Amino acid sequence: MAEDHDRDRSAKTGKFVSDEHADKHPDTTVSEPVMRHKERPSVGRDVHYVSHGSADGAYPSTCRAAKITEVMPEGAIPGDAFTNTDPETVCLAVFSPKGLLFDNQIRHDEDGKKPGTWHWPERV
Repeated sequence: MAEDHDRDRSAKTGKFVSDEHADKHPDTTVSEPVMRHKERPSVGRDVHYVSHGSADGAYPSTCRAAKITEVMPEGAIPGDAFTNTDPETVCLAVFSPKGLLFDNQIRHDEDGKKPGTWHWPERV
């Protein structure tokens, strides 16, 4: 299944920007149509996790390698590791320089890359 949407890019830097930034700066933002296949999370898939970073800012939020360890089964009711029915909420094993972190109920955030969320690895 393919999904069409637009990604906004700064005309000055060429970097992707948020929808809010694009709305505030329409003269310096280029909107590009993007078509990507809608992927479904499944156990064993490699993803990226955005760490929270430290409250004092000494350690910034950063992208970490992770592996999906559990997904919300279709038609399941909340319980065990899941308290919601969002099919893109998963359990992860996160790899960091200090060791492994196992966490559950990690929400998907493909565009915002908010701390404490996961997204598919960028294509390079």
